[in-house]
Amino acid sequence: MRGDGRAVRRDALWWGLAVAGLVVWWAVIIGAPRLCAAKGGPAYAGAIGYLALGRVCHQDPSRCLWVASAPLGVCARCAGIWGGVTLGVLLLPVVRGMSNRRIPHQRYLLAAAALVIADAGSEWLGLRGAIAWVRVATGGMLGLAAAWYVMPAILLALDERRRKGTGSCKQETRAVTT
Repeated sequence: MRGDGRAVRRDALWWGLAVAGLVVWWAVIIGAPRLCAAKGGPAYAGAIGYLALGRVCHQDPSRCLWVASAPLGVCARCAGIWGGVTLGVLLLPVVRGMSNRRIPHQRYLLAAAALVIADAGSEWLGLRGAIAWVRVATGGMLGLAAAWYVMPAILLALDERRRKGTGSCKQETRAVTT
């Protein structure tokens, strides 16, 4: 099923939507400080961006990377995570092929998570201060690993939905009318 042209186009569409979503997400992350630095209406848009990103990140300015004399919309670790996710989504079809549904062994995700936990734990215990490049690097490894688990899982879930026959409006309409 995955080898036919329609399935390949469908996979490409989902990859394209993921990339488009990440472009928008990065526009908000990078755009929030730049818009806040502007006068008038754009500053409100920047404030809304910070507010939205505050739902997924603590945004502590002492732990953020800075752009336009203002902190990014997310902390350094979250910037690393989202950078890793973006890199993973972009590289996955090149390295493994667009239609590869194989989910890697969990040890890779656990190893990346262990690095983030070790980094956060050593900061929390006061063994060292927050080091931006370490936060970005460990977050990036976790984000890269996560992308290689999440994207195939999404495609597998979509395959399952199509296999069960709930993937099109025609089939759902037919079920209602019979």
